[in-house]
Amino acid sequence: MNDDADRNKRKAIINVISTGKIWEGEICRYDDDGVIQWIHSVIHPELDSEFKVKSYTNIIDDITDKKSVEQLSLTDTLTGLYNRRHFDDIIEKEVRISNRNKTLLTLAIIDIDYFKSYNDKYGHPAGDRTLAKVAQAIQAPLTRPADYAFRIGGEEFAVLFTNSNYDQSVEFLESMRAKIESLNIEHKGSDVSGSLSISIGAQIIEGSLMIGSNQLYVKADQALYAAKIKRNTLVVNPETG
Repeated sequence: MNDDADRNKRKAIINVISTGKIWEGEICRYDDDGVIQWIHSVIHPELDSEFKVKSYTNIIDDITDKKSVEQLSLTDTLTGLYNRRHFDDIIEKEVRISNRNKTLLTLAIIDIDYFKSYNDKYGHPAGDRTLAKVAQAIQAPLTRPADYAFRIGGEEFAVLFTNSNYDQSVEFLESMRAKIESLNIEHKGSDVSGSLSISIGAQIIEGSLMIGSNQLYVKADQALYAAKIKRNTLVVNPETG
């Protein structure tokens, strides 16, 4: 948990127990060795005769192992990105948040160009290493708590994030496409480049115009289909008739 998130968490807890209510939740912290530890906490405030909090009792339970298992169930083993199962959950949540807060939401689906040809020429072990490199490059610029990267299929990825500006979202995705190309991973089986490249299809939508998560995915997938006709390109919000 970063410093800002930690402060906000503490403030939220204090706000609850200061009213005399019980707070229950999960807390992420570091132990004395700097290792992440997850704690389930139940804080019972004790009130004085004037109903002011005079002390509290905190019942804690170490749930680090449980959280580790949960994390494994949500991530793709090869790339370390979130998996398709978690994608389905997160997109539902983020669509609701975007609609409620009227924020701009971007869903982009990413496909590695001619990846079957890559595997055929260089072998599946090399293909796996390349998938991991691409995943790392996709994940690297997604640094905010509500930025998400997923592996949703064999060579197919998705990113989901909010932004305040349409042009900034497009610029961000274009920089991601260029970043993959700049890795200079040899791909002699590609018809568009001697290096590995990706195609990106994206749907960027205002929260006030938000559609359902399934529709959002379909529109982003249609954009990807258009991008894959040219390859090594980005298509955003195509007209689909």
